[in-house]
Amino acid sequence: MKKCICLFIVVCLLVSLSGCGLFDEGLGVDMDSLYISAAKSIVADQLRNPSSAVYNNAYVYEKDDYGRAIVYLDVSSQNGFGGYARDDFWVCINEMTSEGEYSYSKLMSYCTSEGLVDYLKSANNFGEPK
Repeated sequence: MKKCICLFIVVCLLVSLSGCGLFDEGLGVDMDSLYISAAKSIVADQLRNPSSAVYNNAYVYEKDDYGRAIVYLDVSSQNGFGGYARDDFWVCINEMTSEGEYSYSKLMSYCTSEGLVDYLKSANNFGEPK
């Protein structure tokens, strides 16, 4: 009986501490989903009708060792004429916390050219210490 009570107390303690952010990595905070969510918010601010946006594809293209990530989004949204347009966006997130707070580069690429992605990376010192 004492073992069960001790185990229960330990489990309760771990669960309460996880809310403090001490175990975010161990409990599996999906940083990629946070990067993608941030990129969707950034792109939505650029759209004429953000409520019409359909994200056909979204993924973290590349991350560096310093907290930066390049996120790819394939977005269909209503344009100013009422029709739908489909565009590719590449967004550089410069910093991300496990709580979802982020900073990003105002520079974005709107097409899939590898040269433009390379330019986005170099403009944000991707892969270099901050």
